[in-house]
Amino acid sequence: MKEIQGVVTELGGLSITVRASSGTLYTFATPTDIVAAYNNGRAAQYYNNLTVNVGSTLSITYAEKVGQHEKSLPASSLQSVVLRGEIISKGDQLKSY
Repeated sequence: MKEIQGVVTELGGLSITVRASSGTLYTFATPTDIVAAYNNGRAAQYYNNLTVNVGSTLSITYAEKVGQHEKSLPASSLQSVVLRGEIISKGDQLKSY
């Protein structure tokens, strides 16, 4: 398993492109439009309408063989996509990181 954290630069329905802190762009294919499913369902219901957009920070876990360093990965390699958020104080609302 590998994990990267990066800023979303492009959302394409069936793909997500993020820029890692190194400046490298990674494009992940998704089996369905997971961003729309989250934004239109879970965001309002559970996360105070915090949605995934260009500029959002994501942590992505994916499967890749040792020694490989692909920049474009298939949906079958995707393990998890986590929107990074923050709460400064207990009473604060969840905010995008």
